[in-house]
Amino acid sequence: METTKRKTASRDLDAEIGERVHMLMWREGITLKAIADRIGVDAGGLGKKLKGQRGFAPQEIADLADELDVTVGYLFGETEKAPTPKGEGRKLPELDSNQQPAG
Repeated sequence: METTKRKTASRDLDAEIGERVHMLMWREGITLKAIADRIGVDAGGLGKKLKGQRGFAPQEIADLADELDVTVGYLFGETEKAPTPKGEGRKLPELDSNQQPAG
Protein backbone atom coordinates (compact mmCIF):
# COMPACT_ATOMS: atom_id res chain seq x y z
CA MET A 1 0.00 0.00 0.00
CA GLU A 2 1.44 3.32 -1.05
CA THR A 3 1.22 6.27 1.27
CA THR A 4 1.23 9.84 0.11
CA LYS A 5 2.03 12.94 2.06
CA ARG A 6 -0.87 15.28 2.34
CA LYS A 7 0.08 18.87 1.70
CA THR A 8 -1.22 20.99 4.52
CA ALA A 9 -1.94 24.69 4.77
CA SER A 10 1.06 25.08 7.06
CA ARG A 11 3.38 23.44 4.48
CA ASP A 12 1.96 25.77 1.84
CA LEU A 13 2.70 28.72 4.11
CA ASP A 14 6.23 27.47 4.78
CA ALA A 15 6.80 27.18 1.03
CA GLU A 16 5.45 30.72 0.49
CA ILE A 17 7.74 32.08 3.21
CA GLY A 18 10.62 30.18 1.59
CA GLU A 19 9.90 31.74 -1.81
CA ARG A 20 9.92 35.23 -0.33
CA VAL A 21 13.13 34.56 1.59
CA HIS A 22 14.78 33.14 -1.57
CA MET A 23 13.80 36.23 -3.54
CA LEU A 24 15.23 38.53 -0.88
CA MET A 25 18.43 36.47 -0.60
CA TRP A 26 18.91 36.59 -4.37
CA ARG A 27 18.28 40.33 -4.52
CA GLU A 28 20.75 41.02 -1.68
CA GLY A 29 23.32 38.49 -2.92
CA ILE A 30 23.20 36.42 0.29
CA THR A 31 24.07 32.73 0.16
CA LEU A 32 22.18 30.00 1.97
CA LYS A 33 25.20 29.29 4.18
CA ALA A 34 25.59 32.98 5.06
CA ILE A 35 21.96 33.48 6.11
CA ALA A 36 21.96 30.15 7.99
CA ASP A 37 25.08 31.20 9.89
CA ARG A 38 23.55 34.59 10.69
CA ILE A 39 20.44 33.07 12.24
CA GLY A 40 22.28 30.16 13.85
CA VAL A 41 20.82 27.18 11.97
CA ASP A 42 22.18 24.41 9.74
CA ALA A 43 22.28 25.34 6.04
CA GLY A 44 20.90 21.94 4.96
CA GLY A 45 17.94 22.21 7.30
CA LEU A 46 17.26 25.79 6.26
CA GLY A 47 17.35 24.75 2.61
CA LYS A 48 14.61 22.18 3.27
CA LYS A 49 12.56 24.79 5.11
CA LEU A 50 12.93 27.24 2.23
CA LYS A 51 11.57 24.56 -0.12
CA GLY A 52 8.60 23.92 2.18
CA GLN A 53 9.79 20.41 3.05
CA ARG A 54 10.07 21.27 6.75
CA GLY A 55 8.35 23.81 8.93
CA PHE A 56 9.88 27.01 10.27
CA ALA A 57 10.07 27.74 13.98
CA PRO A 58 8.56 31.13 14.87
CA GLN A 59 11.95 32.45 16.03
CA GLU A 60 13.54 31.46 12.72
CA ILE A 61 10.96 33.51 10.83
CA ALA A 62 11.59 36.49 13.11
CA ASP A 63 15.37 36.12 12.69
CA LEU A 64 15.08 35.84 8.90
CA ALA A 65 12.90 38.95 8.74
CA ASP A 66 15.42 40.84 10.87
CA GLU A 67 18.42 39.73 8.79
CA LEU A 68 16.64 40.52 5.50
CA ASP A 69 15.36 43.89 6.75
CA VAL A 70 11.67 43.09 6.21
CA THR A 71 8.70 42.61 8.49
CA VAL A 72 7.46 39.21 9.61
CA GLY A 73 4.17 40.23 7.99
CA TYR A 74 5.90 40.52 4.61
CA LEU A 75 7.28 36.99 4.93
CA PHE A 76 3.78 35.74 5.77
CA GLY A 77 2.38 37.43 2.66
CA GLU A 78 0.41 40.11 4.47
CA THR A 79 1.79 42.62 1.98
CA GLU A 80 2.55 41.86 -1.63
CA LYS A 81 4.83 44.82 -2.22
CA ALA A 82 8.45 43.82 -1.82
CA PRO A 83 10.50 46.21 0.27
CA THR A 84 12.92 48.55 -1.43
CA PRO A 85 16.42 47.06 -1.60
CA LYS A 86 18.97 48.74 0.60
CA GLY A 87 20.25 51.90 -1.02
CA GLU A 88 17.59 52.04 -3.74
CA GLY A 89 14.97 54.73 -3.74
CA ARG A 90 16.27 56.38 -0.62
CA LYS A 91 16.98 60.07 -0.64
CA LEU A 92 20.28 61.23 0.65
CA PRO A 93 20.07 64.05 3.19
CA GLU A 94 20.60 67.53 1.88
CA LEU A 95 23.95 68.93 2.97
CA ASP A 96 25.00 72.49 3.59
CA SER A 97 28.26 74.03 2.31
CA ASN A 98 30.16 72.37 5.20
CA GLN A 99 28.83 68.94 4.19
CA GLN A 100 26.61 68.81 7.28
CA PRO A 101 22.90 67.89 7.19
CA ALA A 102 20.94 70.99 6.23
CA GLY A 103 18.09 72.14 8.35
